[in-house]
Amino acid sequence: MNVSLGSRWPLAAAIVAGAVGLVLGAAAVPAVRAEADQAPSCNWVGSTNVQQKVYFAASAYDTMDQRMYIIGGLNEAGEPKEFNQGLDFATATGPGDVRAFSPRNATKRRYGAAAVYVPNLMDPTKKGSVLLIGGSEDPGEEDDAAGRGESDAYEYNIEGNTWSLKTIAGALGERVFHAAAYDPENMIVVVAGGVRQCAFEGPLAGNGCPADSLPTALIKLDPATGDASIMASAAGSLQIYGHSMVYDSVGKRMLLHGGTRSGTQADPATWALDMTNAATANWTQVASGGPRVAFHTAAYDADNNWMVVHGGATGQFINQSEATNTRTHALELGAMGGASWSDLGTQSSPTDRVGAVAAYAMGSSVKGVVMATGRRKQSSRDTQTAQNSSEILVCGAATPTTPATTTTPVTPGTPTPVTPTATGGTPVTPTATVGPKDPEAESCDSITGKVPAAAIAQALADPDSVSGWKELCHPNLPASPFNTLRQHLDIRNPGAPFHPIYNSLVFRCGCR
Repeated sequence: MNVSLGSRWPLAAAIVAGAVGLVLGAAAVPAVRAEADQAPSCNWVGSTNVQQKVYFAASAYDTMDQRMYIIGGLNEAGEPKEFNQGLDFATATGPGDVRAFSPRNATKRRYGAAAVYVPNLMDPTKKGSVLLIGGSEDPGEEDDAAGRGESDAYEYNIEGNTWSLKTIAGALGERVFHAAAYDPENMIVVVAGGVRQCAFEGPLAGNGCPADSLPTALIKLDPATGDASIMASAAGSLQIYGHSMVYDSVGKRMLLHGGTRSGTQADPATWALDMTNAATANWTQVASGGPRVAFHTAAYDADNNWMVVHGGATGQFINQSEATNTRTHALELGAMGGASWSDLGTQSSPTDRVGAVAAYAMGSSVKGVVMATGRRKQSSRDTQTAQNSSEILVCGAATPTTPATTTTPVTPGTPTPVTPTATGGTPVTPTATVGPKDPEAESCDSITGKVPAAAIAQALADPDSVSGWKELCHPNLPASPFNTLRQHLDIRNPGAPFHPIYNSLVFRCGCR
Protein backbone atom coordinates (compact mmCIF):
# COMPACT_ATOMS: atom_id res chain seq x y z
CA MET A 1 0.00 0.00 0.00
CA ASN A 2 1.36 3.41 -0.98
CA VAL A 3 1.02 6.04 1.72
CA SER A 4 2.04 9.67 1.23
CA LEU A 5 3.63 12.23 3.53
CA GLY A 6 3.43 15.73 3.51
CA SER A 7 10.49 19.57 3.88
CA ARG A 8 27.16 42.90 12.22
CA TRP A 9 27.54 43.79 14.92
CA PRO A 10 27.09 40.92 17.26
CA LEU A 11 25.01 41.36 20.39
CA ALA A 12 24.88 38.94 23.28
CA ALA A 13 21.81 36.74 22.78
CA ALA A 14 19.52 35.57 25.52
CA ILE A 15 19.47 31.79 25.73
CA VAL A 16 15.97 30.40 25.93
CA ALA A 17 15.81 26.87 27.29
CA GLY A 18 13.79 23.89 26.22
CA ALA A 19 12.09 24.74 22.93
CA VAL A 20 14.23 22.52 20.71
CA GLY A 21 16.32 20.54 23.22
CA LEU A 22 19.72 21.90 22.12
CA VAL A 23 23.05 21.77 23.86
CA LEU A 24 23.63 25.51 24.11
CA GLY A 25 26.77 27.57 24.28
CA ALA A 26 27.66 31.15 25.02
CA ALA A 27 28.44 32.34 21.50
CA ALA A 28 27.44 35.95 20.86
CA VAL A 29 25.01 36.44 17.96
CA PRO A 30 22.75 39.30 16.87
CA ALA A 31 19.54 39.50 18.88
CA VAL A 32 16.28 38.99 17.00
CA ARG A 33 13.23 41.03 17.77
CA ALA A 34 9.62 39.92 17.47
CA GLU A 35 7.74 40.46 14.21
CA ALA A 36 8.08 44.00 12.87
CA ASP A 37 5.20 46.41 12.32
CA GLN A 38 6.15 47.08 8.71
CA ALA A 39 7.41 45.08 5.77
CA PRO A 40 8.19 45.44 2.09
CA SER A 41 5.48 44.65 -0.40
CA CYS A 42 6.22 41.37 -2.17
CA ASN A 43 4.58 39.25 -4.84
CA TRP A 44 5.13 35.69 -5.97
CA VAL A 45 5.43 35.66 -9.76
CA GLY A 46 4.76 32.45 -11.68
CA SER A 47 7.73 30.89 -13.44
CA THR A 48 8.46 27.67 -15.35
CA ASN A 49 7.08 24.27 -14.35
CA VAL A 50 9.57 21.53 -13.57
CA GLN A 51 9.13 18.13 -15.22
CA GLN A 52 7.84 16.01 -12.32
CA LYS A 53 5.38 16.70 -9.51
CA VAL A 54 7.12 15.84 -6.24
CA TYR A 55 7.30 16.91 -2.60
CA PHE A 56 9.90 16.35 0.11
CA ALA A 57 12.64 16.52 -2.52
CA ALA A 58 16.15 17.85 -1.86
CA SER A 59 17.58 20.85 -3.70
CA ALA A 60 20.86 22.68 -4.27
CA TYR A 61 21.76 25.80 -6.26
CA ASP A 62 24.78 25.73 -8.61
CA THR A 63 26.31 29.21 -8.29
CA MET A 64 28.62 28.71 -11.28
CA ASP A 65 26.05 27.69 -13.90
CA GLN A 66 23.04 29.34 -12.17
CA ARG A 67 21.05 26.11 -11.97
CA MET A 68 18.72 24.84 -9.27
CA TYR A 69 18.84 21.05 -8.88
CA ILE A 70 15.80 19.20 -7.47
CA ILE A 71 16.51 15.60 -6.48
CA GLY A 72 14.17 12.77 -5.52
CA GLY A 73 11.05 13.34 -3.43
CA LEU A 74 7.67 11.61 -3.31
CA ASN A 75 5.18 11.57 -6.14
CA GLU A 76 1.41 11.93 -5.76
CA ALA A 77 1.04 8.26 -4.83
CA GLY A 78 3.66 8.55 -2.08
CA GLU A 79 6.34 6.67 -4.03
CA PRO A 80 10.00 7.74 -3.58
CA LYS A 81 11.58 8.97 -6.84
CA GLU A 82 15.15 8.95 -8.09
CA PHE A 83 14.50 11.66 -10.70
CA ASN A 84 17.00 14.50 -11.07
CA GLN A 85 15.54 17.73 -12.47
CA GLY A 86 15.84 21.48 -12.11
CA LEU A 87 15.60 25.06 -13.34
CA ASP A 88 18.21 26.96 -15.37
CA PHE A 89 18.40 30.73 -14.71
CA ALA A 90 21.62 31.48 -16.62
CA THR A 91 20.13 33.00 -19.78
CA ALA A 92 16.58 33.73 -18.61
CA THR A 93 15.29 37.17 -19.56
CA GLY A 94 12.38 36.99 -17.12
CA PRO A 95 10.48 34.61 -14.81
CA GLY A 96 8.63 33.01 -17.73
CA ASP A 97 11.86 32.41 -19.65
CA VAL A 98 13.49 30.12 -17.05
CA ARG A 99 14.36 26.74 -18.60
CA ALA A 100 13.41 23.42 -17.02
CA PHE A 101 15.97 20.65 -17.46
CA SER A 102 16.74 17.07 -16.50
CA PRO A 103 20.19 15.44 -16.78
CA ARG A 104 18.35 12.13 -17.31
CA ASN A 105 20.35 10.31 -14.70
CA ALA A 106 19.49 9.32 -11.20
CA THR A 107 20.73 8.40 -7.75
CA LYS A 108 19.07 6.36 -5.03
CA ARG A 109 15.32 6.76 -4.50
CA ARG A 110 15.15 9.26 -1.65
CA TYR A 111 12.75 11.65 0.04
CA GLY A 112 13.40 13.85 3.09
CA ALA A 113 17.10 14.08 2.15
CA ALA A 114 19.25 17.23 2.23
CA ALA A 115 21.49 18.55 -0.55
CA VAL A 116 24.14 21.25 -0.97
CA TYR A 117 26.13 22.60 -3.90
CA VAL A 118 29.90 22.54 -3.40
CA PRO A 119 32.24 24.36 -5.82
CA ASN A 120 35.24 22.57 -7.28
CA LEU A 121 37.74 23.32 -4.51
CA MET A 122 40.72 21.85 -6.38
CA ASP A 123 40.06 23.79 -9.62
CA PRO A 124 37.59 26.73 -9.33
CA THR A 125 37.44 27.02 -13.14
CA LYS A 126 35.67 23.64 -13.35
CA LYS A 127 32.13 22.74 -12.43
CA GLY A 128 31.33 21.80 -8.84
CA SER A 129 29.17 19.02 -7.44
CA VAL A 130 25.96 18.37 -5.51
CA LEU A 131 26.17 16.41 -2.27
CA LEU A 132 23.01 14.46 -1.36
CA ILE A 133 22.87 13.42 2.30
CA GLY A 134 20.63 10.87 4.01
CA GLY A 135 16.88 10.66 3.48
CA SER A 136 14.63 7.61 3.36
CA GLU A 137 13.59 5.11 0.70
CA ASP A 138 10.33 3.69 2.08
CA PRO A 139 7.55 5.79 3.64
CA GLY A 140 5.17 2.87 4.20
CA GLU A 141 4.14 1.03 7.35
CA GLU A 142 4.41 -2.68 6.58
CA ASP A 143 7.93 -3.51 7.82
CA ASP A 144 10.48 -2.43 10.40
CA ALA A 145 12.48 -0.46 7.82
CA ALA A 146 9.59 1.84 6.88
CA GLY A 147 10.55 5.50 7.19
CA ARG A 148 14.09 4.72 8.35
CA GLY A 149 16.68 7.35 7.51
CA GLU A 150 19.91 6.52 5.67
CA SER A 151 23.41 7.38 6.87
CA ASP A 152 25.12 7.69 3.49
CA ALA A 153 25.92 10.49 1.05
CA TYR A 154 26.02 10.58 -2.75
CA GLU A 155 27.89 13.05 -4.95
CA TYR A 156 26.68 14.29 -8.33
CA ASN A 157 29.64 15.37 -10.45
CA ILE A 158 28.22 18.11 -12.68
CA GLU A 159 31.22 18.13 -15.01
CA GLY A 160 30.92 14.39 -15.69
CA ASN A 161 27.13 14.09 -15.18
CA THR A 162 27.62 11.09 -12.87
CA TRP A 163 26.53 10.01 -9.37
CA SER A 164 28.78 8.12 -6.96
CA LEU A 165 28.83 7.15 -3.29
CA LYS A 166 30.70 9.80 -1.28
CA THR A 167 33.03 8.53 1.43
CA ILE A 168 32.89 10.65 4.61
CA ALA A 169 35.27 9.84 7.45
CA GLY A 170 33.15 9.70 10.60
CA ALA A 171 29.59 8.75 11.41
CA LEU A 172 26.75 10.80 9.91
CA GLY A 173 24.06 8.68 11.52
CA GLU A 174 20.68 7.70 10.07
CA ARG A 175 18.64 10.82 9.24
CA VAL A 176 15.52 11.87 7.43
CA PHE A 177 13.94 15.35 7.37
CA HIS A 178 17.21 16.98 8.44
CA ALA A 179 18.79 20.11 6.91
CA ALA A 180 22.18 20.91 5.40
CA ALA A 181 23.95 24.07 4.22
CA TYR A 182 27.44 24.91 2.93
CA ASP A 183 29.82 27.42 4.51
CA PRO A 184 32.12 28.45 1.60
CA GLU A 185 34.62 30.31 3.74
CA ASN A 186 35.40 27.36 6.02
CA MET A 187 34.62 24.77 3.28
CA ILE A 188 32.31 22.97 5.71
CA VAL A 189 28.94 21.29 5.11
CA VAL A 190 26.76 21.53 8.23
CA VAL A 191 24.18 18.76 8.70
CA ALA A 192 21.66 19.48 11.45
CA GLY A 193 18.75 17.70 13.10
CA GLY A 194 16.48 15.05 11.62
CA VAL A 195 14.74 11.93 12.86
CA ARG A 196 16.12 8.39 12.64
CA GLN A 197 12.83 6.84 11.57
CA CYS A 198 9.27 7.98 10.94
CA ALA A 199 6.96 5.44 9.33
CA PHE A 200 3.89 7.21 8.00
CA GLU A 201 1.38 5.08 9.82
CA GLY A 202 2.00 7.00 13.05
CA PRO A 203 1.37 10.50 11.65
CA LEU A 204 -1.59 9.26 9.60
CA ALA A 205 -3.15 8.07 12.86
CA GLY A 206 -2.42 11.44 14.48
CA ASN A 207 0.35 10.12 16.72
CA GLY A 208 3.31 11.87 15.13
CA CYS A 209 6.96 10.89 15.38
CA PRO A 210 8.93 12.47 18.25
CA ALA A 211 12.30 13.91 17.25
CA ASP A 212 15.58 12.19 18.07
CA SER A 213 18.52 14.04 19.59
CA LEU A 214 21.08 13.92 16.76
CA PRO A 215 24.57 15.45 16.78
CA THR A 216 25.32 18.30 14.40
CA ALA A 217 27.79 17.04 11.79
CA LEU A 218 30.38 19.49 10.48
CA ILE A 219 31.79 17.90 7.32
CA LYS A 220 35.15 19.46 6.46
CA LEU A 221 36.19 19.33 2.78
CA ASP A 222 39.89 19.18 1.88
CA PRO A 223 40.59 21.66 -0.96
CA ALA A 224 43.70 19.69 -2.02
CA THR A 225 42.12 16.24 -2.26
CA GLY A 226 38.35 16.71 -2.06
CA ASP A 227 38.24 14.27 0.87
CA ALA A 228 35.49 14.74 3.44
CA SER A 229 35.61 14.11 7.18
CA ILE A 230 33.45 15.01 10.16
CA MET A 231 35.10 17.49 12.52
CA ALA A 232 35.14 17.15 16.27
CA SER A 233 32.99 20.10 17.32
CA ALA A 234 31.16 21.59 20.27
CA ALA A 235 28.11 22.29 18.07
CA GLY A 236 25.98 19.93 20.15
CA SER A 237 22.85 17.96 19.35
CA LEU A 238 19.54 19.04 17.86
CA GLN A 239 16.18 17.54 18.72
CA ILE A 240 14.21 18.83 15.74
CA TYR A 241 13.19 17.79 12.23
CA GLY A 242 11.25 19.26 9.33
CA HIS A 243 13.15 22.53 9.86
CA SER A 244 15.01 24.81 7.43
CA MET A 245 18.61 26.02 7.52
CA VAL A 246 20.50 28.62 5.45
CA TYR A 247 23.99 30.12 5.53
CA ASP A 248 24.05 33.83 6.39
CA SER A 249 27.08 35.05 4.41
CA VAL A 250 27.14 38.45 6.12
CA GLY A 251 26.84 37.19 9.70
CA LYS A 252 29.05 34.12 9.01
CA ARG A 253 26.57 31.77 10.65
CA MET A 254 24.00 29.09 9.99
CA LEU A 255 20.40 30.11 10.67
CA LEU A 256 17.87 27.39 11.52
CA HIS A 257 14.14 27.96 11.81
CA GLY A 258 11.03 26.03 12.75
CA GLY A 259 10.55 22.28 12.53
CA THR A 260 8.94 20.00 15.06
CA ARG A 261 10.09 18.30 18.22
CA SER A 262 6.88 16.47 19.11
CA GLY A 263 5.91 15.42 15.60
CA THR A 264 2.47 16.97 16.08
CA GLN A 265 3.09 20.73 16.53
CA ALA A 266 5.55 23.11 14.86
CA ASP A 267 8.04 25.31 16.69
CA PRO A 268 8.59 29.05 16.01
CA ALA A 269 12.17 29.33 17.30
CA THR A 270 15.19 30.51 15.32
CA TRP A 271 18.71 29.29 16.13
CA ALA A 272 22.16 30.40 15.02
CA LEU A 273 25.46 28.55 14.70
CA ASP A 274 28.31 31.05 14.64
CA MET A 275 30.86 29.80 12.08
CA THR A 276 33.57 32.40 12.68
CA ASN A 277 35.36 29.68 14.66
CA ALA A 278 33.94 26.37 13.50
CA ALA A 279 35.96 24.36 16.02
CA THR A 280 34.03 25.93 18.91
CA ALA A 281 30.72 26.62 17.14
CA ASN A 282 27.64 26.15 19.29
CA TRP A 283 23.92 26.58 18.71
CA THR A 284 22.28 29.58 20.37
CA GLN A 285 18.61 30.49 20.23
CA VAL A 286 18.10 33.96 18.82
CA ALA A 287 14.33 34.27 18.47
CA SER A 288 10.91 32.75 18.92
CA GLY A 289 9.01 35.49 17.10
CA GLY A 290 8.93 33.90 13.66
CA PRO A 291 6.24 31.78 12.01
CA ARG A 292 5.34 28.49 13.70
CA VAL A 293 6.01 26.09 10.81
CA ALA A 294 7.54 22.74 9.88
CA PHE A 295 8.17 21.12 6.48
CA HIS A 296 8.32 24.65 5.10
CA THR A 297 10.83 26.11 2.68
CA ALA A 298 13.50 28.76 3.18
CA ALA A 299 16.28 30.55 1.28
CA TYR A 300 18.86 33.23 2.06
CA ASP A 301 18.24 36.39 0.00
CA ALA A 302 21.76 37.75 -0.43
CA ASP A 303 20.68 41.13 -1.86
CA ASN A 304 18.30 42.02 0.98
CA ASN A 305 20.13 40.09 3.71
CA TRP A 306 16.97 38.13 4.56
CA MET A 307 16.09 34.58 5.48
CA VAL A 308 12.82 34.08 3.56
CA VAL A 309 10.38 31.42 4.83
CA HIS A 310 7.19 30.29 3.11
CA GLY A 311 4.46 27.72 3.63
CA GLY A 312 4.79 24.54 5.62
CA ALA A 313 2.42 23.11 8.21
CA THR A 314 1.69 24.29 11.74
CA GLY A 315 0.51 21.00 13.21
CA GLN A 316 -1.03 17.55 12.77
CA PHE A 317 1.50 16.75 10.06
CA ILE A 318 0.83 14.08 7.45
CA ASN A 319 -2.80 13.43 8.24
CA GLN A 320 -6.15 14.85 7.17
CA SER A 321 -6.28 17.23 10.14
CA GLU A 322 -3.07 18.91 8.96
CA ALA A 323 -3.03 22.69 9.41
CA THR A 324 -1.03 24.60 6.81
CA ASN A 325 0.59 28.03 6.60
CA THR A 326 0.02 30.25 3.54
CA ARG A 327 2.17 33.25 4.49
CA THR A 328 5.66 34.40 3.51
CA HIS A 329 7.94 35.81 6.22
CA ALA A 330 11.43 37.27 6.19
CA LEU A 331 13.97 37.44 8.98
CA GLU A 332 15.55 40.80 8.21
CA LEU A 333 19.16 40.62 9.37
CA GLY A 334 20.27 44.09 10.45
CA ALA A 335 23.88 45.11 10.92
CA MET A 336 23.19 46.92 14.19
CA GLY A 337 20.33 46.42 16.61
CA GLY A 338 19.73 42.79 15.73
CA ALA A 339 17.11 41.57 13.27
CA SER A 340 13.34 41.22 13.01
CA TRP A 341 10.72 38.93 11.52
CA SER A 342 8.32 40.53 9.04
CA ASP A 343 5.24 39.23 7.27
CA LEU A 344 5.99 40.14 3.66
CA GLY A 345 2.28 40.51 2.89
CA THR A 346 2.62 38.59 -0.37
CA GLN A 347 -0.02 38.87 -3.02
CA SER A 348 -0.50 36.30 -5.78
CA SER A 349 0.65 33.88 -3.09
CA PRO A 350 1.26 30.21 -3.93
CA THR A 351 -0.95 29.56 -0.84
CA ASP A 352 -0.28 26.40 1.13
CA ARG A 353 2.87 24.58 0.09
CA VAL A 354 4.26 21.74 2.19
CA GLY A 355 7.57 20.04 1.47
CA ALA A 356 8.66 22.44 -1.29
CA VAL A 357 12.24 23.44 -2.12
CA ALA A 358 13.73 26.92 -2.43
CA ALA A 359 16.92 28.69 -3.45
CA TYR A 360 18.18 32.18 -4.19
CA ALA A 361 18.43 32.49 -7.98
CA MET A 362 21.18 34.70 -9.40
CA GLY A 363 20.63 34.61 -13.17
CA SER A 364 21.65 37.45 -15.48
CA SER A 365 18.13 38.91 -15.58
CA VAL A 366 16.26 36.90 -12.95
CA LYS A 367 17.25 37.34 -9.32
CA GLY A 368 15.33 36.43 -6.19
CA VAL A 369 14.02 33.64 -4.01
CA VAL A 370 12.56 30.85 -6.11
CA MET A 371 10.29 28.10 -4.75
CA ALA A 372 9.36 24.91 -6.58
CA THR A 373 7.46 21.62 -6.16
CA GLY A 374 5.80 20.69 -2.83
CA ARG A 375 2.20 19.67 -2.17
CA ARG A 376 -1.06 21.16 -0.98
CA LYS A 377 -2.64 20.31 2.37
CA GLN A 378 -2.77 16.55 3.13
CA SER A 379 -5.84 15.32 1.28
CA SER A 380 -6.00 11.54 1.70
CA ARG A 381 -3.98 8.52 2.75
CA ASP A 382 -3.10 7.36 -0.75
CA THR A 383 -2.80 10.38 -3.07
CA GLN A 384 -1.63 13.96 -2.70
CA THR A 385 -1.91 17.14 -4.72
CA ALA A 386 1.77 17.41 -5.59
CA GLN A 387 3.04 20.45 -7.49
CA ASN A 388 5.51 20.98 -10.33
CA SER A 389 5.15 24.77 -10.47
CA SER A 390 7.77 27.32 -9.51
CA GLU A 391 7.39 30.93 -8.32
CA ILE A 392 9.86 33.79 -7.85
CA LEU A 393 9.50 36.33 -5.04
CA VAL A 394 9.64 39.94 -6.24
CA CYS A 395 9.71 42.63 -3.54
CA GLY A 396 9.31 46.41 -3.52
CA ALA A 397 10.04 49.03 -0.88
CA ALA A 398 8.92 48.78 2.74
CA THR A 399 5.68 50.48 3.73
CA PRO A 400 5.82 52.04 7.22
CA THR A 401 2.74 51.71 9.42
CA THR A 402 3.51 55.01 11.14
CA PRO A 403 4.84 58.23 9.61
CA ALA A 404 8.61 58.11 9.44
CA THR A 405 10.90 60.97 10.39
CA THR A 406 12.94 61.99 7.36
CA THR A 407 16.58 62.80 7.96
CA THR A 408 18.71 64.30 5.19
CA PRO A 409 22.10 62.57 4.99
CA VAL A 410 25.00 64.98 5.39
CA THR A 411 28.52 64.15 4.29
CA PRO A 412 31.55 65.43 6.26
CA GLY A 413 32.47 68.98 5.44
CA THR A 414 29.01 69.89 4.14
CA PRO A 415 27.19 72.37 6.38
CA THR A 416 23.65 71.54 7.42
CA PRO A 417 21.21 73.90 5.69
CA VAL A 418 19.70 76.48 8.07
CA THR A 419 16.58 78.54 7.46
CA PRO A 420 17.45 82.10 8.59
CA THR A 421 14.88 84.24 10.39
CA ALA A 422 14.50 87.98 9.65
CA THR A 423 13.99 90.61 12.30
CA GLY A 424 10.49 90.35 13.68
CA GLY A 425 10.40 86.56 13.43
CA THR A 426 9.38 86.30 9.75
CA PRO A 427 11.05 83.28 8.08
CA VAL A 428 13.20 84.09 5.09
CA THR A 429 13.35 81.57 2.24
CA PRO A 430 16.99 80.76 1.44
CA THR A 431 18.07 81.24 -2.15
CA ALA A 432 19.61 77.75 -2.37
CA THR A 433 19.59 74.50 -0.41
CA VAL A 434 22.76 72.49 -0.01
CA GLY A 435 21.90 68.79 -0.41
CA PRO A 436 23.93 65.70 0.40
CA LYS A 437 26.89 65.10 -1.86
CA ASP A 438 27.03 61.68 -3.53
CA PRO A 439 30.21 59.80 -2.69
CA GLU A 440 32.69 58.77 -5.36
CA ALA A 441 33.53 55.08 -5.58
CA GLU A 442 37.11 54.37 -4.55
CA SER A 443 39.08 51.12 -4.63
CA CYS A 444 41.13 50.08 -1.59
CA ASP A 445 44.82 49.45 -2.27
CA SER A 446 44.63 46.16 -0.37
CA ILE A 447 42.65 44.43 -3.15
CA THR A 448 45.08 45.34 -5.94
CA GLY A 449 46.61 42.11 -7.19
CA LYS A 450 44.19 40.05 -5.10
CA VAL A 451 41.07 40.78 -7.17
CA PRO A 452 41.12 40.68 -11.00
CA ALA A 453 41.53 44.17 -12.45
CA ALA A 454 38.49 43.63 -14.68
CA ALA A 455 36.29 42.88 -11.65
CA ILE A 456 37.50 46.05 -9.90
CA ALA A 457 36.95 48.16 -13.02
CA GLN A 458 33.44 46.79 -13.50
CA ALA A 459 32.53 47.47 -9.85
CA LEU A 460 33.79 51.06 -10.02
CA ALA A 461 31.97 51.64 -13.32
CA ASP A 462 28.69 50.21 -11.97
CA PRO A 463 28.80 50.59 -8.17
CA ASP A 464 25.03 50.07 -7.87
CA SER A 465 25.62 46.41 -8.70
CA VAL A 466 27.88 45.93 -5.65
CA SER A 467 26.59 45.28 -2.13
CA GLY A 468 26.85 48.19 0.32
CA TRP A 469 27.14 51.04 -2.19
CA LYS A 470 25.94 54.35 -0.67
CA GLU A 471 24.45 52.61 2.37
CA LEU A 472 24.90 54.31 5.73
CA CYS A 473 27.83 52.99 7.75
CA HIS A 474 25.42 52.40 10.66
CA PRO A 475 22.01 51.75 9.00
CA ASN A 476 19.95 52.10 12.19
CA LEU A 477 21.40 55.50 13.13
CA PRO A 478 20.61 58.88 11.54
CA ALA A 479 22.97 60.24 8.91
CA SER A 480 25.53 62.66 10.30
CA PRO A 481 29.12 63.75 9.74
CA PHE A 482 30.03 60.66 11.80
CA ASN A 483 27.67 58.29 9.95
CA THR A 484 28.46 58.65 6.27
CA LEU A 485 27.84 56.59 3.14
CA ARG A 486 29.85 53.56 2.08
CA GLN A 487 32.13 54.24 -0.90
CA HIS A 488 35.34 52.20 -0.49
CA LEU A 489 35.57 49.02 -2.57
CA ASP A 490 36.98 46.06 -0.65
CA ILE A 491 36.75 42.26 -0.56
CA ARG A 492 34.09 40.78 1.77
CA ASN A 493 36.46 38.45 3.64
CA PRO A 494 40.03 39.80 3.48
CA GLY A 495 41.47 36.55 4.80
CA ALA A 496 40.14 34.38 1.96
CA PRO A 497 40.74 34.34 -1.83
CA PHE A 498 38.45 36.41 -4.01
CA HIS A 499 35.43 34.60 -5.49
CA PRO A 500 32.65 36.37 -7.43
CA ILE A 501 29.96 34.55 -5.41
CA TYR A 502 31.44 33.20 -2.18
CA ASN A 503 33.86 36.04 -1.45
CA SER A 504 32.78 38.96 -3.57
CA LEU A 505 33.44 42.69 -3.57
CA VAL A 506 31.64 45.00 -1.15
CA PHE A 507 31.63 48.71 -0.35
CA ARG A 508 32.76 49.71 3.13
CA CYS A 509 33.13 52.94 5.06
CA GLY A 510 36.90 52.92 4.79
CA CYS A 511 39.89 50.84 3.81
CA ARG A 512 41.83 48.57 6.13
